[in-house]
Amino acid sequence: MNKDEFVTKKQLSDYSQYLVKEIASTKNEVKSAISKGNMPAKKLEQLLEYYEELNNTNTQVAKYLDYLADKIQVVVNENKSLKLGYTRNVQNIHQISNSTSTNPTDRWISSSNIIKPSISDHVPIGVELNF
Repeated sequence: MNKDEFVTKKQLSDYSQYLVKEIASTKNEVKSAISKGNMPAKKLEQLLEYYEELNNTNTQVAKYLDYLADKIQVVVNENKSLKLGYTRNVQNIHQISNSTSTNPTDRWISSSNIIKPSISDHVPIGVELNF
């Protein structure tokens, strides 16, 4: 899949459901193998690696869904779309300059009760036209 290709909501939903079922199935298989003790160590190790890989993939899908929750895209028609995004930045360290002395110095200080962190919100809105 190229970066310019889209994944439909149904595809993402189907994949998410597959992951949940596969994780549950693999977890039950691991529990059964450990309780019965009848699985060779090598196969159990491979099963545990697969289970860990599924959990990592599930975490990545969750992060991607969180990312998508911050973005909205409305398709007006196949050639036009309206896009909206939101980003919040918090700066917790500040540069303090002393330019009045003969030897100018810069100091860095972290936020505190007295010096509050700098917060900025960025809300880009745009219309995309495809020709």
